[in-house]
Amino acid sequence: MRSSGLVVVAVLASIACGSRHREPPPPSPAPGAGTATAPVDTATLLTDAQISALIANHRQDAWYSLYMADRHAGWAHVEMRPSAATEPAGYTVAAHARIELASPDGPRFVEMTETSSYATAPPFALIEKRQTETSDSGVTERVYRARPDHLELISTDDGEAAPPRRLPATAETLVSQILSSATPPTVRAGQRTTYAQFDDEDEADQQVTATVISVGDEVIAGVKVPVVTVETLDEGDSVPTRIRTADGVALAITLGPGLRLELADRARAQSTIEQLSMMDTSVALDRRLGDLGDRDTLTLVIGGIDGVVLPTSPTQTDEVLPDRRRRVTVRRGPGAVVTPAERAQGLAPTAQYDAKHPAIVALAKQIVDGAADDRERTERIVMWVYDNLRKDLSTSLATASQVLDRKHGDCTEHTLLVVALLRAAGIPARDVGGLMYEDTTGRFYWHAWAQAAIEDRWVAVDGAWGQPVADVGHLAFDVNGRGNGGTAMGSITIAVAP
Repeated sequence: MRSSGLVVVAVLASIACGSRHREPPPPSPAPGAGTATAPVDTATLLTDAQISALIANHRQDAWYSLYMADRHAGWAHVEMRPSAATEPAGYTVAAHARIELASPDGPRFVEMTETSSYATAPPFALIEKRQTETSDSGVTERVYRARPDHLELISTDDGEAAPPRRLPATAETLVSQILSSATPPTVRAGQRTTYAQFDDEDEADQQVTATVISVGDEVIAGVKVPVVTVETLDEGDSVPTRIRTADGVALAITLGPGLRLELADRARAQSTIEQLSMMDTSVALDRRLGDLGDRDTLTLVIGGIDGVVLPTSPTQTDEVLPDRRRRVTVRRGPGAVVTPAERAQGLAPTAQYDAKHPAIVALAKQIVDGAADDRERTERIVMWVYDNLRKDLSTSLATASQVLDRKHGDCTEHTLLVVALLRAAGIPARDVGGLMYEDTTGRFYWHAWAQAAIEDRWVAVDGAWGQPVADVGHLAFDVNGRGNGGTAMGSITIAVAP
């Protein structure tokens, strides 16, 4: 989950297979609103004095309607305030969001809460970040505490605490929250800055670029007020998040056409919730493809993904056509060469991929015992996960060890366990998100699978479908948590290339 105040809720769209989203593009600025100028890099958009004034005077208690796939699928609540007695002393930003999902087994829900506390003196450094994910499958909590030279992570799954882990220190400050929740009108169009923000997927800082798009007066609820529009772009992503604020409160937040949060009163935000289903987020193909198991290549023409940078490799090429659609060819077989940095990252345990958990280590050893090489080890792990996990849509388990304990889940849970078992077996692995073709309905569905390093090449594998080498119906949008594929959901069209 990328942690940035309100933007924390964006990840909810990627928790389960089929739970990506769509929304109309953000509205154009009202007449009189400022227009953008060429970006001007500045050391900071906010001075220490301005941040201190916000800490002293600003309080926020805002509710939002959360829209996905043309549905009011959930809500979000954001607070900015002095820390409570039970929190580390400082200034706190808390974001809480809920999405309701439909599945064949009945209604499901996912709730996420992120509470970040910061020091009240420059540089307003992060003191503690507490994340809680609650669903009908259980509760997971992660607490990141800043120490003088590192972050300490304590993870708890359904009340069972894992040993504390030491992570690199973070340079995140309160600036990351102000620019995504309460940008003041003192900034000017064209200003741009870069700041550090802790990323719990990489368990390290990433760089975020914030650009002021416009500053100008708009009439809202019969009153003329200054409105600031800022775009933030996370390192490795291609589609920015757009935030419109007035009087220190975000009016709307959009992430591509895929997700929108709109300011609302609490009753409206929490009423008339519509459950989001896999069919709401799927993409119809113009004709059936049949069984793809024996095909070596598949070429498609994809529209509606302007601004999205697709990952490319020997197994996936992306060509922009004159009409702005994309000609994408997927090939079966080994992909890009595994770099030393990717190998190291692909072996590292994380809070999600807890590859050093004793149960994960023991099972990996049992599965691969006697295997001749990494190809056979990978195949054994993929098929074990396929054979031993009950298929259960929208389960929303948060760690690989939870998946192993429960032995059920959707594509996300299958991928969690495959990646963790591969890492425990000494095989670098990473997650992939995108679209997968299913011939029964002739549609592409949002899906998660994995890549394993075999003979120094990345090879796509799919534990949810029992494919030691994934078929060519897998269109990759995001790799290792990087990318913005889901932001285009609702605008995507797919046709078989002539």
